[in-house]
Formats: sequence, structure tokens, C-alpha cells
Amino acid sequence: MKLKIYYRSSVVWNIFLLLILSLLFIYFQYSSMNSDSVMSMHQLDKFLMSHVGIVVVFGWTMFSFLNNYQSLGRKLLIVCVLITGGMSIANQFHEFSKLSLIVLFFYFLISYYLYQFYLIDATESYYSPLFTNDEFYEPKLTKVGVEIYRDDEKLTAGYLTNWSQEGCFVYVKQERLSRGKYTIKVNFLDREFLGEASLVSASKKLDAYGFKFILAPEKDKNVLGWNQFYEIIEQMGFDPELLR
Repeated sequence: MKLKIYYRSSVVWNIFLLLILSLLFIYFQYSSMNSDSVMSMHQLDKFLMSHVGIVVVFGWTMFSFLNNYQSLGRKLLIVCVLITGGMSIANQFHEFSKLSLIVLFFYFLISYYLYQFYLIDATESYYSPLFTNDEFYEPKLTKVGVEIYRDDEKLTAGYLTNWSQEGCFVYVKQERLSRGKYTIKVNFLDREFLGEASLVSASKKLDAYGFKFILAPEKDKNVLGWNQFYEIIEQMGFDPELLR
């Protein structure tokens, strides 16, 4: 299911930063091999002309992460890291540098952990409807009812399709929601659970939305919140996969 993303985590922005720094690392080594200043526009033009393919790969990788092409983005990220590492190792045979080796070691280490963090981030409930387009029909998805409010006004009702401690994905009926903050009311076991959340993703074809809950102090201790719902549902062993 294709999603429109309204919120990108710090992991994605850090991957962007890694890709930019990777290109700069390659460029600095290129300038060093040619004994020229990195500030020279002529040197930059020569680098871009001789490394068009690499620049395109890095640009396409950023585009993939920006548009939530998760599988393609992960593969291209690995390619970018291997390109950077391979070119850096090759440069060591031309001009050995201990500093470059140390930088390369930390580069691989940071890249590995960023990749692992992204794998975790990409599986968050608010980015994963869990169901395919063909599965959004009655009587599916009717076990955990949800009501969505904005400014104390009820907008629509629907059902949870996926959830985690950080957020949830909701299928609603005949209502298009816009970017912003909402109140999510979950009806479960004859109880109501309230949580303030931001809309962070939306299905491009269906009325299904991902919400990330806002961490805030409880205003009323008599009102059950999302954390209480999640604790109860975890203790019961009720998993989103059981909705199938």
C-alpha cells in the first residue's frame, strides 16, 4: 500500500546527512589525489562530470527515502555505502592515509547502526497498515473500534489495523483527514481510552491513516490513555496479526 508521509523521523534525516557527507568524503579524496583545493569550482565541476553515475545513485537514494520507497531505499543505501567504502579503499593504494582509514571505520560503523535503526523505524505501526488493499472490507478490521476527534468534534469512526506503544494505523469510513493533531478514542472491553496524536501518514487510495501519539503529561488521571490500552492489550496477548 502506497502511503503519503507527513512526518519523517530523525533516522531518515540522519540518513540524508550520511549520504551528503558520503559524497563530500568522496569529493575530498578526489581533490586530494589531484592535489587541488576542495574550494575550487573548476575542481568541483570536474568531479561532478566524472562521477555523474555516482551522484545520480545518491540522488535517487534520497528520493527513495523521501517518498517512502522503503525496499528500494534500503538497497540503494547499501549500494551508496559500498561505493563510498570501495572508492576510499581504492584510494588507499594510491595514497595511504591513517586518518582516512579511521574515518572509514567510523563511517561503516555509523552506516550499519543507521541502517538497523531504519529497519526498526520503517516497521512502526504508523507507517505500516499491516493489511493489503484487498483486505479492507467488512467484517475484517472490526474488532477494535476507534473514534477520531478534532477540537472536541467527532469527525469519523473506524477500526485499528495496527498498533504499537508509539502509535497506530486506523481505517476510517468515508472521511478524508488532513494533516494535524487529533484525539483518538479507542473503545475496547467496554472502556474508552483517549490519546492525543499527530497524523503522520495516509493511504493514497483508501481512508486509512497512521497516527503517532504525542507524549504529554496526563491531564486527568481518571481518564484512561493510550499507554493503559497498550498495557492491557499486551497482557492479553492480543496482536494486530490476530485481526486477519
